[in-house]
Amino acid sequence: MMPAITGFLRWWGQELVDTFHALDPRKRPTARAVRILIEPDCVAVERRQGDEPERFVETCPFDSFGAAEFADLGALIQDARPRLLLLVPDIFTTSVVLPLAARSRIDAAVALQIGEIAPLRPEHLIWTIVDREIRDDQIHVRLAMAKKERIETIIDRFAAHDLPTPLICAADDGEGTPFPQVGAFGWGGLDFGRHGLLLISALLLGSIPLTTFTGSAILNVRAAWRAEALEQPVREIRSAEHLAKRLEERRRLLEPLYRQPPVATILNELARKLPPDDWIRSIERKPDGRLALTVVAGDEAALDTALRSSKRLPGMRVSDRTPNGDKTVDLTYVTDTP
Repeated sequence: MMPAITGFLRWWGQELVDTFHALDPRKRPTARAVRILIEPDCVAVERRQGDEPERFVETCPFDSFGAAEFADLGALIQDARPRLLLLVPDIFTTSVVLPLAARSRIDAAVALQIGEIAPLRPEHLIWTIVDREIRDDQIHVRLAMAKKERIETIIDRFAAHDLPTPLICAADDGEGTPFPQVGAFGWGGLDFGRHGLLLISALLLGSIPLTTFTGSAILNVRAAWRAEALEQPVREIRSAEHLAKRLEERRRLLEPLYRQPPVATILNELARKLPPDDWIRSIERKPDGRLALTVVAGDEAALDTALRSSKRLPGMRVSDRTPNGDKTVDLTYVTDTP
């Protein structure tokens, strides 16, 4: 059993590693890192294949691009999702100083002040934090803003020529800072059109152990809670069942007695039925409810007729006969089981 479990875990771990390697654009040997810089009078395309950087310049403003220019751009991009860097005048940069207490809520603090520091109304802008630095117990934040209409126009023009949607960024000293509304959160290197299914598969595969363990824990807690909730009612039911069983046993033992008439009634019946010269030597009730009666009789026939005629002594019959020396006889009668 253990080798099978170990083999499954080894396979599952390798599947996760291979899947995430496939998702990482840096692990794909054919992936191209492409940057597009929109400058006022030209468009520059920078790409890197392996360790060799390449730079191409289209001496035409982006707004003047036609089908031919977009075709050339598509040939340079190929299957990569490019990072499109906006420069001045497409972006506006400014700084804001926040108290140190806002360190954990910088985005919310900036959003509260964006209406005062932005050149346009906030609903017409898209902004991102390019840099932040703590100095003198204050947070110095550098922002980049762009017109929402400008970004939407760029995206629409790429889509109209069947080119991958670029990750639009504000140019900085590095690879550029993505605008949150158009694909921040670190997923810019993925082409969701091609890798969406692979990404979903990886997430589902990675969630199997967590889902299994979480579901098992929930079921165990729920079962324990139900068992605890049912413990007291079950205990009461079992106690009632034991009591009912004891009462039934007592009823079964006492039932033969309940079916017999009281002792006083039987004695009165015997006194009325016995011949004048006969008398009772002993009388007892058996555990099964039968009545055993020993009578000293002078006339056996008369005694037998008298006892058998009684409705209170059903099935009366002789079980033993012992003669005495004075012409009498001890007759033992028993009744039927009630």
